[in-house]
Amino acid sequence: MVAAALAALTLPMAVAGTAVAEPIPVADGEHVGTPRTIITTDPELDDLNSMLRTLLYSNDLDIVGLVYSASQHHYLGDPAAGVAPHRWPEISPDTVYHIDQAINAYEASYDNLVAHDADYPTPEHLRSLVAWGNVKNVGDMSEDTAGSDLIKSVLLDDEPGQVFLQAWGGPNTIARALKSIEDEYKGTPEWDAVYAKIVAKTVITSFGQQDTTFASYIKPNWPDIENREVATSIWGYGARGVVLPEHAQYLTPEWTKANVSDVGPIGAAYRVWGDGKQMAAGFDNEDYFGLSGYTSAQLQAMGYLVWTAPQPQGAWISEGDSSNFALLLDNGLRNWEDPTWGGWGGRQQQNGTDPVSWTNRGVRDVGPDGSPRNDYSAARWFEDFQLDFAARLQWAVTPDFADANHAPDVSVDQGIDLVRRAGETVDLSATSSDPDGDGVSTQWWQYREAGTYPDALTLTSDTENGTTSFQIPADATPGQTIHLIAEVKDDATPSLTSYQRVVITIAEAADPDGIALEATVPDTSTEPGTLTLSIASYGDAVRFSEARNLGDRLTFDAYLPEVTVTDTRNATQTAEGGWALTGRSSSFVANDAQFSADHLGWTPRVTPARDGLTAGTPTLGTLRGGPGLAQPATLASANDTGRAGIARASADLRLEIPVDTPDGDYSASLSVSLFPTD
Repeated sequence: MVAAALAALTLPMAVAGTAVAEPIPVADGEHVGTPRTIITTDPELDDLNSMLRTLLYSNDLDIVGLVYSASQHHYLGDPAAGVAPHRWPEISPDTVYHIDQAINAYEASYDNLVAHDADYPTPEHLRSLVAWGNVKNVGDMSEDTAGSDLIKSVLLDDEPGQVFLQAWGGPNTIARALKSIEDEYKGTPEWDAVYAKIVAKTVITSFGQQDTTFASYIKPNWPDIENREVATSIWGYGARGVVLPEHAQYLTPEWTKANVSDVGPIGAAYRVWGDGKQMAAGFDNEDYFGLSGYTSAQLQAMGYLVWTAPQPQGAWISEGDSSNFALLLDNGLRNWEDPTWGGWGGRQQQNGTDPVSWTNRGVRDVGPDGSPRNDYSAARWFEDFQLDFAARLQWAVTPDFADANHAPDVSVDQGIDLVRRAGETVDLSATSSDPDGDGVSTQWWQYREAGTYPDALTLTSDTENGTTSFQIPADATPGQTIHLIAEVKDDATPSLTSYQRVVITIAEAADPDGIALEATVPDTSTEPGTLTLSIASYGDAVRFSEARNLGDRLTFDAYLPEVTVTDTRNATQTAEGGWALTGRSSSFVANDAQFSADHLGWTPRVTPARDGLTAGTPTLGTLRGGPGLAQPATLASANDTGRAGIARASADLRLEIPVDTPDGDYSASLSVSLFPTD
């Protein structure tokens, strides 16, 4: 038995300019959790509806603030300044405003909800998050308020990760919080660090610009803060103009009554056409939604400004702000990681040349008929989201877990962020289960609009086994991405859907001039074979992708070149033993700075599939609680049954380092060693 390594190869690795990378809003719910969020909202009826739905998903969100704010449509007024209330609820100590209305309905349902998920927050906790922001006038940011102070404290705290600030009304309370930070720190030695911290941490999502404070204050003074415009039609008053014909039933009085309005306290609080309610005190010429049985002409004669056609009593009105929170749901679509990826909150594109401004205007996914459709990037998910909403409303009235339906679980065995070369065959396996024991089916599909490789792939899929296979086209270029969605549906009522998105980044082609290295086992019998190791060409170094900023860390991906093990040893030589292939990295060094390889992890794989040949278990970096590759880790191994012949091993590399790592071009060496085993 040879005790020393039979072969060792060293791969140089390079990471360029880490700390100066642009703060791209990318994160993986499976890895670091969805970001914290604060909701600012005015008393529009669709804000109430969105708030009711939000609370049904509060077990899956990290809500840290619920803030009353103003907009051009609703403000409290300021008698001292001569500003009258505008479309504001009755000003009275007895008035229950819409956030509190939603929490009251949630409280009446809480005991049932926690039977379905213990992560639902208590009503008391939700009430502790409520604060009054700047509500006196449209665009009011004249003074600090409890709401602006709450936002300020969260932005300045030291918790890792991004904070999504949702502007369901105007962004004026958010603007006041930012101005308070600027007033306190600008001109001090701390300002540059505070500015960089706030910019890296903050994402503002908005349903339109419902006052001028983003344009007049936030953009001029905080130009590097990311803003995502998520005003989708499918969730607003214009839903009937973009919904697919086969999904229009989810807007009807019949479906809404059976699945929403008649289902418990939360459903009863949900606003529908002709429900007899109104938003503001006194006559409001824009609010005719509580009326029924009138034509547009009759409503106009009554003094109303009819800007959307009246609908039958009990029908859907609007939930316009739900796209803000829907993009944060950890349903496997990873919607919040990147504005171009899409999901229940819609999909955005860059707004002009501004690298931190994103809009859904002009984004047109291709519909079922093969033609681009307005708002289809959000409307394509409408049925799934509505059925999921109906299921959660049932949770709110069902005390026994076994008596309601719950979404299936799905994961992808190969991982969700892969790096592959053009021409490679990619095999993916989705593993699914259902908490209720329902039957499930899996469909794989390419989300072409989300990826940067433009053409359609040919997928060979097995619905029953959850597998798919395809070849990356030869014309795919390095850096392009391919997005595949594993969509799993159960067969219960209502049918619920879960997803897992896999993002494949095209790697650099192998260097054709690379030289394979070999090490040979000394002869130990009269007819010896050898155990050899070689590695595919990789150029001068394995280069990591550009940094992705997760708020508290920077992440990089790379692809370990294929390592080939050839074992022709005879039984006398092996004595019923096998071999082990391991890897270990040196520290990453740049000039006077360095960081340990415990920040580097990998997910190994090995081919061909045969008994006795096994890929190593994934090794996580230290920021995910693992040991990293500062210590040897197994890439692949084989016992006596699987050792003979050729085996090919590789791995997806993931490097994660603290966001405050000094900038520079770092390099390290990864040694791959082959050992015989007993």
